[in-house]
Amino acid sequence: ATVAGADDITSDNLVTLCSALSALTQNPYELSEVAVKLINQVAFKILSNVKELKSFTYDNAVGVLQSIDAAAEASVRLNSSNSVVLTTEIMQTISLFNNLIAGELVAGQENVEYVEDSFRIKSLRQLRGYNTSLRILSPTTLLERSSGALTTSVTIESDAPDRRLLAEGDEEEFAVSVVSTASSSYG
Repeated sequence: ATVAGADDITSDNLVTLCSALSALTQNPYELSEVAVKLINQVAFKILSNVKELKSFTYDNAVGVLQSIDAAAEASVRLNSSNSVVLTTEIMQTISLFNNLIAGELVAGQENVEYVEDSFRIKSLRQLRGYNTSLRILSPTTLLERSSGALTTSVTIESDAPDRRLLAEGDEEEFAVSVVSTASSSYG
């Protein structure tokens, strides 16, 4: 984790770290509880350092996402007394990844979706008009779509009629990131 916190961080350095982390974590069955904790610490440190780098994008950080997926899978498999702590730390790292995505999106841009083995991410930024709701569906795999499997969804309701925040004809910008896991969804 110290390497990811060095002062001379460049976009190229972080891309290399992301790729190396992904390569080291390809097989979640080889990861111990200590490895899961270290993977998350390095991933968290990488994503914490990207704010200063304008040329680093969420596409550059996909290796971090893949390593976090392996760590999450290993954490579930290990089923240790620290699983809740590890899962909480992993969700905090995923939240940093979501912040990276949200910082790059503009209203009207195509949604960003990632489907990993342990979790799914969908981030969007769009305009919401007067008296309209937003419904966000969790991303699905091709197999799930073809079999008609149900997806997790989040709905952001329109304003209550007696407390409208928008005037007719007005729009507001919404940025929403949804992370869904097998057992629950967080938004």
